[in-house]
Amino acid sequence: MHIQDLTLQHLRRAVRLYVNEAYRAPGPFSGKQPRIEFEGADDARLMDYVTKAPFVDESKRSATGNRSFALRLGNSQYPFMKLLIAEHLVQDEFFFSVDTHDQAFDLDVDPKFCQIRAGNRQLKADIEAAWDGANLPTTFHMRGLVDGLAIERRPPNGLRILVVDDDQGIQDTFAQLLVLRGFDVDRANDGYEALELADATRHTAILMDVEMPRVTGTEALAELRADPARAKVPVILASAGAVEAAIAAKPYAVLSKPFHAEELFAHLDALLAARAIDPSR
Repeated sequence: MHIQDLTLQHLRRAVRLYVNEAYRAPGPFSGKQPRIEFEGADDARLMDYVTKAPFVDESKRSATGNRSFALRLGNSQYPFMKLLIAEHLVQDEFFFSVDTHDQAFDLDVDPKFCQIRAGNRQLKADIEAAWDGANLPTTFHMRGLVDGLAIERRPPNGLRILVVDDDQGIQDTFAQLLVLRGFDVDRANDGYEALELADATRHTAILMDVEMPRVTGTEALAELRADPARAKVPVILASAGAVEAAIAAKPYAVLSKPFHAEELFAHLDALLAARAIDPSR
């Protein structure tokens, strides 16, 4: 949704639906359910509000300068989950999403954290589905935005990209953008499926989210790099958080979420150009 069309009414509705889903089940943080005060008239512009407390400006996490604002609302089992209002694809187009905060823990150490992660991911899906049902802008709506972008449509190039993302809206958007650039696309919903499907003879590159259930993007990348048959397939890791270079051996690139379409294309062109110059990379 364009920035000028976002209002406090949208935020009130988004927070109410978030809280209804996130605190539906009893848990250790049920009694700490947040109470958010909204000031101003119903028709006040949302961005005039979110640039002030209690929102946190997380725009610096995006390499493209896309604006992103976070409101920590938590849930009944975990206090750090966030509501995000983030700019995606083009300037001034914002979407609501949920940050499950998975990157904060090494969740394989304690089974309890694995259960929290699974619960957070299900809550994310439930909350974003509720937003979509209320006609609030979510990543589901990004697919429609691609159709209006001034992107050069290129003829089929015979190259195939494996797109890996557990967010269906973002997965669809990536696929649309790549098809416009002439690529064929295969899809996987998490790192486990990526490892099942990735094929050096079939895939020219892999575009893979980092924070996913079962097998994360960085875990899948490490396994791919350990497999001589697939070690040289270029990988673009898409992440809303930091990615340590030590766990992402070349050839790879990092696409920061929220992202611009041009950044995706630039990363992909650079990786493929480097591979064309030196096929051993």
